[in-house]
Amino acid sequence: MSVEVHINCTWELKLCHIHRSAMDGNTTNCSTDAIEYQSYFNYQVFNIANHLILIGLLCVLGIIGNIFSIVVLQHDRAAKGTSLNFLLQALAVCDSIFLFMRIFLYPLPTIFTTTGYLKSYYSMFLKTITILLPMIYTAQGASIWLVVMVTIDRYLAVCRPLDIGMQCTKGKARQVVIIVIVLDILFNLPRFFERVTYTITDPCTNVTIVTNKYSDFAQNPVYIKLYRIGAYFIVIYLIPLLVLSIMNTRLIQEIKRTSKVHKDLANSVALMDTRKERHEKEITLTLIAVVTVFIITQTPDFIREIIVIIFPVDMLSTVVNIQHGQFNWTIYYLGVCNLLLTVNSSVNFLIYCYFGRRFRRIFRVIFCMCVCKQERIKKFALQSQESWIQNENLGSNSSGSKTQMRNNNSRENSMPKSSSFINVISINTKL
Repeated sequence: MSVEVHINCTWELKLCHIHRSAMDGNTTNCSTDAIEYQSYFNYQVFNIANHLILIGLLCVLGIIGNIFSIVVLQHDRAAKGTSLNFLLQALAVCDSIFLFMRIFLYPLPTIFTTTGYLKSYYSMFLKTITILLPMIYTAQGASIWLVVMVTIDRYLAVCRPLDIGMQCTKGKARQVVIIVIVLDILFNLPRFFERVTYTITDPCTNVTIVTNKYSDFAQNPVYIKLYRIGAYFIVIYLIPLLVLSIMNTRLIQEIKRTSKVHKDLANSVALMDTRKERHEKEITLTLIAVVTVFIITQTPDFIREIIVIIFPVDMLSTVVNIQHGQFNWTIYYLGVCNLLLTVNSSVNFLIYCYFGRRFRRIFRVIFCMCVCKQERIKKFALQSQESWIQNENLGSNSSGSKTQMRNNNSRENSMPKSSSFINVISINTKL
């Protein structure tokens, strides 16, 4: 995920050599350098479109969507105490953390490499990327296994409904989330020792650039075979994709079976359970869509990891030959993989809205009607206050017990109306 850092750092020095060749009148070098620069320019256009615009926009919108999902799930009183609701909230939190850190990895550095702005951040970024990358790997691993836990929870609810009450509770879901996060952090600890920072100095311009590379520890053949090839392949890709594929297939088969059964049943008992069963079907379809998107977007990244493993030497000198301007298809494929990973963590809110009827209804009540209700409450409170002041003035100017009783009755009649109106709004908000 850090190949662009190497490319941008090296080409800052490369452009210095292009400028020097032009000043010296070396036409042969200038011609070669012009071809190299054209390749670099084409890559920068792709870099701006992919890493700055698409990934940057998806990260921002994805974080907003995940926040909306958390709020809606917390206000879903019917499912608030269930394990599925808690797991989906935990998944939204991990996806938001993943997207937030990717903003610092791709869009912000791209702003400097293309425009020259944010130079101070870019210098800090090159020094802290050795920590940023492992944190992103950790957030990604947590999201992957939370998707697995969500799928297992739904599988038990649909295919083993008699065991759901004992096995899938909110307390156990909380324990599962804690275990997943702790094991994920321990599993990704070696990532914090994979990269080291170093400096590059151009003898022509005396420009010093701080960048990073794989450490000797990361290039150790034993580490590559046991961790990056063996453990990472099994834990992050093989087991999750295998479990998700099998359970997703079982859920699809179960939906088809229940749909066929419902078509054959037409008695009154079946009609009474239609609403609840329809809601359960919506939840299952939602999770099937989440898992399908997950498999589609994660599989290319698995191939990307294989590419990195095949070329264990630093990506800068193997996959692309920067010194000769050869930006082949591999570098663009890596960019597309990064985009798909961002899509995976950004689209769950849209999936919930598309398949979940109750999710859409709660969202409308919370976010689309709250502004109108607040205005109505303020307007009613202002009218009640004006009416109360007028009654007070009438009471102070008049005398006699009859007038005083009339004022008391007007105050008593005004207060229940305000309370009644606010209660109605409170009831509508809970729906």
